[in-house]
Amino acid sequence: MLRYFTVLICLLVMLSCKVTKKDSLGLISENLKTTNISNPEYSKLNLNFPDDWLGFWEGDLHIYDEMGLQQSLPMALDNSITGVKGQFTWAIIYGTDSIAGRRDYLLKEVDKNKGHYMVDEKNGILLDAYLIDNELVSVFEVMGNSLTSTY
Repeated sequence: MLRYFTVLICLLVMLSCKVTKKDSLGLISENLKTTNISNPEYSKLNLNFPDDWLGFWEGDLHIYDEMGLQQSLPMALDNSITGVKGQFTWAIIYGTDSIAGRRDYLLKEVDKNKGHYMVDEKNGILLDAYLIDNELVSVFEVMGNSLTSTY
C-alpha cells in the first residue's frame, strides 16, 4: 500500500526542477516545469530523447490538488544508459535519502520513430509514455484516479 501511495504522490504533482550542474549541452536551466510552459533555451534546441536527457536532475517536487499546493519535498530523476539497446535507467528519488527514497524503473523504447516509450516499474506495472514536443507524457490510472505525468 505504501508503494501505491508513493506512486500516487509522485503522479499528482507539478515538478519544478533546478539543475545543480551543467547538463551535457553546457546549459544551466532554472525552473524547468512539467507543464506546457517551456524553458526558452531548451525549446530552441533539437534535443535527442532520451540521450540528451541522461544525467542526474534534482529540484523540488510540488504536490497540488484542487485546493492548491499541499506539499513540497526534494526530488531527483536519475537517467542513465544500461547494457541493453533501447533501454535506460529511469530512477526517481523522493526526499533526501538517496537509498530508501530511490525507485528504480526502466525506460524502454517501443517505437522511437513514433515517440512511444514504456516505463517498466519492474513489478508487472508497465506505463505507456509518448514524447510530445520534447516532453515525455504518460496517462494512466492508479487506485481509481486518472493521472497525467509529464517530464
